[in-house]
Amino acid sequence: MQKEIIINKNIVSAFFEIDKPEESLWIKIETDEKVPMTVLLFNPEKVFCGNVIPGIGSFIREIYISKEVCTLTGLKHELSGGKYALIFLYGGSFEKGAYTVKLSVETDSRKSYASYYCQNETSSGYSFDSLYSRETRYYKGDFHGHTIFSDGHNNIEEAAGILEDRKLDFMAFTEHNGIAFGESIPSCLLIPSMELTLPIGHMNIHGIQSGNMLSGLLDLAVKAATEETEAEIGFDEIWRGAVSFLSEEANLSLNHMFLTPWQFCKEDYDLSGLHTLEVICDPTYKDSPEANDKAAAFLDFLWNKGRHLYGIGGSDSHNRPEELYENSEEPSLYGDPATYVYCEGLSVNNLIKGIKKGHCYAARYVNLDISICQGKYLPGDEITEQEEIEYRVTVRNVAKPMYGVFLLNGGKLKEQALSEGSQMTCKICPNGDWWFRFGIYDEESHVICYVNPIYKESGAPKVQPDFKILWEEFHEQYDKRNSV
Repeated sequence: MQKEIIINKNIVSAFFEIDKPEESLWIKIETDEKVPMTVLLFNPEKVFCGNVIPGIGSFIREIYISKEVCTLTGLKHELSGGKYALIFLYGGSFEKGAYTVKLSVETDSRKSYASYYCQNETSSGYSFDSLYSRETRYYKGDFHGHTIFSDGHNNIEEAAGILEDRKLDFMAFTEHNGIAFGESIPSCLLIPSMELTLPIGHMNIHGIQSGNMLSGLLDLAVKAATEETEAEIGFDEIWRGAVSFLSEEANLSLNHMFLTPWQFCKEDYDLSGLHTLEVICDPTYKDSPEANDKAAAFLDFLWNKGRHLYGIGGSDSHNRPEELYENSEEPSLYGDPATYVYCEGLSVNNLIKGIKKGHCYAARYVNLDISICQGKYLPGDEITEQEEIEYRVTVRNVAKPMYGVFLLNGGKLKEQALSEGSQMTCKICPNGDWWFRFGIYDEESHVICYVNPIYKESGAPKVQPDFKILWEEFHEQYDKRNSV
């Protein structure tokens, strides 16, 4: 079966009906030019079972599904007959008019792909509770990166080599609006993830346990342009729907919040349901250092307003090691920055729980030995007793000039130049509500390490102003501070 689909608005639904396949389902999406588009496939049971991004990247524009084998962007399962849905998410403008997409559908055909384009029974997932290590310690990894499955340059074999060289314990490949279900790298735990990529902003979703977690989006998207209705739906509803459906099980993280042109554009959205904010993102890109500084300042601002989000890092790496951005002296690599997460054993669920609790820090170059009250507390912990807090940090792998800072409610308490093995200690015993954290900055005062705060709250209810008011207040303060 072949048909043409007209894309004349940002969210379009299309349908095709098939008899129950005896063996397989194959679909192919073709466009005449590269356009920012993602196509999601849902089966008659409304279960998300595949995706393809026809406009970017070098991955095949096809989904092949059977019970035994499928392309990595498909979900292997028992196929059924009935009405399948395709949801087209288009993130561009229509200055040139509508776009035409060519759809081809076949059942029970055999296709041949390169080995890393397919998954079989031996590579079909794992338990989120399976322990890859039983040690209790900080595990090093990256919560944001791309491969050829979207707009990255590395295939899985190349990515695996980089992860091994970088000695990462875990990795979240966050392809744009899609998941490569069958990725498997023996030396590194992979967290099934995706980057929800919309014109209003980018949000990473870490810990997608199955296609069922995304199926709730179908009910929203089908309203866009079904055969039965002309109801309109906006990207706001898709964003809020994703938060509503996924917030409880997955980690939701706001990406490169201030990096133009991919910044967050919804100053009237209160960030409810999100857990983390990317405070250090791809620092080798030309505008990232300033955008990262602003993200760290915004996170501190939210803590001063009694709103708790935790900071993580993400390389957002797209490049091969030999590729450099213009005017950059360093390559953009997985694990730069790294996020170190404290876990009692390495598993997907332990990592997700750890970052949701703030038991982590993001850093370039360095790693830390952190002792808060001689190990009684971890970053992100709430302090429930009135006691003296002794916070000690030892900094390893200091290879360039940098300085460490202790901050109480955003104000500097102590600052010190760092060298290899430097120790910094700070003792506090404040009254009332407070938060306290450690950070590291380079010679130009760009953030290179963000350790999540410990904090104490009275428990008294706080009146939360409208988020738009907070947004405007932050920008006024930040612009004033940086204009001096």
